[in-house]
Amino acid sequence: MRVFAFLGDRYHDHDLFLETLKDVLNGQIHDLNPEDFSEIEKLPDLVVIGRWNLLDETIPWVSEKETKLLEEYIKTGGKLFVWHSGLSRFPESYNRLVGGRFIHHPPQKKVKYYGKNVEFELIDEHYFVELYSDVEIFLWSESEDGVSIAGWTRRFHEGKILALTPAHGEGLKDETFRNFLKNTLSSFMTQAS
Repeated sequence: MRVFAFLGDRYHDHDLFLETLKDVLNGQIHDLNPEDFSEIEKLPDLVVIGRWNLLDETIPWVSEKETKLLEEYIKTGGKLFVWHSGLSRFPESYNRLVGGRFIHHPPQKKVKYYGKNVEFELIDEHYFVELYSDVEIFLWSESEDGVSIAGWTRRFHEGKILALTPAHGEGLKDETFRNFLKNTLSSFMTQAS
């Protein structure tokens, strides 16, 4: 399996995200820089976006042009995994494509994640999100700050999208989380589009 990954930003440790991805996925992971975005035209098996949409404090790296490339990739059967900060500060067209967007998170605290046949807790950034239509929710999150959606899938023409809000920092090292991520990605990759 060939994976193209865009990981890490000012607040999210690139190396920890990459190591986590390598631990849970079997395949060749191409760790790409944002300026290499057009590489997705080479049709990898999976594209992972685990970084926010700023190169510094002001310059976005995904604009309408990159969103169109993603749309074309997914339309023809591509698979996109948007992970944690991959939901933050993107244009509206991207948010609609992936099915939702990050709104805010309170300071890190204990967050319970749960869904069908899964439950785990992490010290994490409890992401609160806004969803659009046509998504299938499979994971929720809960903390003293309330309840939010933490994972969903969306079909788009011949392809599909997976979105997950956990995890940040030390939560990425949690074995229960890593097992959950491994099983989720395995299921996502093997289900028919």
